[in-house]
Amino acid sequence: MKRICLGLAFGSLAYALGGCGGFSLIGTPIFVDDRTALENQVLGEYEPLEEDLLLITSLPGSAGGAAAEQAVLAKSTDPRVSDAQARLVRILQVQQYNQDDLLRYLQQGWIGEKADGYVHLFTERVAEESARTREQLERFVKEANRDRSDLIAALIVISPSLSDSDRPETERLYGKRRIGRLGAGMWYQTPQGTWARVGEKNAENAPAK
Repeated sequence: MKRICLGLAFGSLAYALGGCGGFSLIGTPIFVDDRTALENQVLGEYEPLEEDLLLITSLPGSAGGAAAEQAVLAKSTDPRVSDAQARLVRILQVQQYNQDDLLRYLQQGWIGEKADGYVHLFTERVAEESARTREQLERFVKEANRDRSDLIAALIVISPSLSDSDRPETERLYGKRRIGRLGAGMWYQTPQGTWARVGEKNAENAPAK
C-alpha cells in the first residue's frame, strides 16, 4: 500500500505562525500505510481552516486574530458550527501565544506529549525545582490540556460526520500529529504507553512519572 507522509495537520498552525526564534519542532516525518476514513474526515475539516488562518495572519497589515476569526466564521451560517469555529480559532491563537513556553518545557524534559494528544508533566523530574516553577508548570499543563480538550470538542462539532463516540480516535490522531512534530530529544508516549525520546531507539532512560 502507498505510504503517506502525515504533513501539516493538527496543531501545525501554532508552530508555523512565527515567534519560535528559529527553532523548529519538525522532526522525522511519521509514515503510515494509509489514512483511515476518520482521519480523512478530520483533516478535511481542519486543514482548510488552518490554511485560511495562516494566510490571513501572515498578510502585511493584517488585523491578526480578529480578521482571521471573521474570515473563518463566514464559512458557516449554522450558529452551532460557527461558534465551534470561533472557539477553535481562539484556542489556536492561545496555543501560538504559549508556544515558547511549550518548547522550553519540552526541551527541559519536564513535560512530554502523550499518545492521546494531551501533555504530561513528569512530577518527579521537577521535584527539585522551586515551588514557583512547579506551580507554573502545573498551571501550564492544566491549561494546555483544557485547551486541547476544547479543541477536540470544537472539531467534532465542525465535522458533520463525527460524533462524541469518535472522540478517543480523534484525540489519538491529534496526539500523533503533535508527536510527529517534536524535536530531537523530546519525550513522547508510544501507543503501548511507554515513554521514549525522539531520535532514540528505546525507552531505557524514560523519566519518572
